[in-house]
Amino acid sequence: MRVNMRIGFVMVWAVLLIAGCCNNPTQYHYGIPPSMLGLSPYNAGSTIHLRSDSGEDLHFSVMSENRSESKANPCDNCCEEEFRDQYLIHFMADSTGLQLKIQITQEGIEGKYNPTRLQIDLGVSGVFHADFESNILCQPQSTLNCQDTMIVGYRDYTQVFDFKNQSSNHASTTPEHLYYSTEFGLIKYTTYGGKSWELVR
Repeated sequence: MRVNMRIGFVMVWAVLLIAGCCNNPTQYHYGIPPSMLGLSPYNAGSTIHLRSDSGEDLHFSVMSENRSESKANPCDNCCEEEFRDQYLIHFMADSTGLQLKIQITQEGIEGKYNPTRLQIDLGVSGVFHADFESNILCQPQSTLNCQDTMIVGYRDYTQVFDFKNQSSNHASTTPEHLYYSTEFGLIKYTTYGGKSWELVR
């Protein structure tokens, strides 16, 4: 009798634990905060025109735009499962096939949220990212410098994010620095070989 009571108690405790913890991400609002979606100024109809210092043109158009929610790292303890909400917009240059991906990602365990990450991938080896805690203002980090103002193509830009490439590939054609603003997106990038590409508006 005592054994049966003990088994019953364990079963009830397990059910309560599952009911209290095993919920889908939307019940705990793991979504990207609306303000953080402002890290990208682009939409499905956006285009980007860049021109190099030698007069070459790159015209990017959107291949896809999507937002997805998933379990990031499932584990045995459902209270410690980690969820991910990700926004991705994917561009391709019509002349070269060069791809540009901009991702905004929010991850977190119940009640413990990681900073929102902005990651920009340009080509195969251009990897740029930074984390944002509570707003989309530029915050200096090991992967990011901030410039209050910057002139690109005779135009003034404010609150410019100066990203440093995190890839180990330092070939001459690999992007070294990428300059970005939340108002206009990609405004410039330079390669390890010294070539520069700037936004044409």
